Amino acid sequence: MKTIAFLLHNHFEQAEYEDVNNQLKDKGYQTVLITTNKDKQVQAMQQDVDKADTFTADIFASEADANDYDALVLPGGTVNADTIRGKQDAHRLIHAINDAGKPLAVICHAPWVLINTSLS
Repeated sequence: MKTIAFLLHNHFEQAEYEDVNNQLKDKGYQTVLITTNKDKQVQAMQQDVDKADTFTADIFASEADANDYDALVLPGGTVNADTIRGKQDAHRLIHAINDAGKPLAVICHAPWVLINTSLS
């Protein structure tokens, strides 16, 4: 079974995580939620302004190994993307996924992260 990882912080766009996550699970993929947050509770937003649900991450970015995942998804959200682009643990994981030739999916504001990782 292939494992798809999601990398996010806080204030990510809920639909960009939850809808994609549900679609992947419906197709038989295993998913893992990775965070750069200081704890595993992460706050979703709706349209970048209204708080939505919270989710519990499976692992911290500092502990994540790119070899364990077949692809990486970066959901958007203005604050989320802006925060992640300054996190070295996120850069390390993104580079490892990219260097391994694995798919890297970036949604909405998430391409900002690629600018800071020199992948754009």
